[in-house]
Amino acid sequence: MVGQSQSAVNAALMAAVGTLMEQVNSINANTQPQSQNSNSNHSQGNHYTAIASQIARSRARTYDGTIDPILLSEWFRDMEKQFTLYRVDDADRVNIASHFLVKEADRWWAMIKPTAEVVPGFGWDSFKVLVEKRFYPQELRLRKISEFLAFKQGTLSVQAYTDQFNHLAHYAGHLTRTEEEKMFFYRDGFSAKIQSMIRREAATTEMVYNDALWAEGSIEAQRVEAAASRSVPFQKPFTPSHQRGQASKRFKPNPPSMRSRNFSRAAPNKLRSCYKC
Repeated sequence: MVGQSQSAVNAALMAAVGTLMEQVNSINANTQPQSQNSNSNHSQGNHYTAIASQIARSRARTYDGTIDPILLSEWFRDMEKQFTLYRVDDADRVNIASHFLVKEADRWWAMIKPTAEVVPGFGWDSFKVLVEKRFYPQELRLRKISEFLAFKQGTLSVQAYTDQFNHLAHYAGHLTRTEEEKMFFYRDGFSAKIQSMIRREAATTEMVYNDALWAEGSIEAQRVEAAASRSVPFQKPFTPSHQRGQASKRFKPNPPSMRSRNFSRAAPNKLRSCYKC
């Protein structure tokens, strides 16, 4: 009876051990993929950080969310140069570029990142569209285009006009894609006088610029010459020395006749009588 009882206890223990081993194996099976995913994510994060560190050492630009389309476009271009240099895949570009967002831009991206990254096909081009929509809104874009179209030389020098034109042309890139389009707007903004002195065969902005400088110099030279001719003092005609006395006598005016108006010196018969006496 005792032997049967011992056998039953042993059987129960073996069954419990078997159940426990199955539970342990099940836990290990569920934990291993999570550990592998964690290690994979950690490795991927280290990869992004390593590339970002290399780009940072090359003094790449950062973007802080300043509302300036030229500054934003320059940041995009600088990032794309770094991507080409370090051979960054399109799938990794957003994560690398996000390391170079600071201040307001960084706070904005941290807020929308969870919803943006789950969109199918989200990549660098989609990221650029989101950034431009937030920091270069359509209203500002249209205002800058209008300012470019209305810009004229006015009283500016040729160099000052050229510098301002090139600055505003960044806001209207779709209107100045070709050299012919850019030259048309550039030439049309000059004053009428300078436009009339620019050669018709000037086919590039560089040729128009050189002709405008020449025209400006010619106009300035004419202005200086005209001002000098007006400032010459009047000179009396030369008179020979032997004729100077005669001339002075000949042209000396006679003094005006002075008639006396002092009645006390008038003739006696001219005095008035006093009717009271």
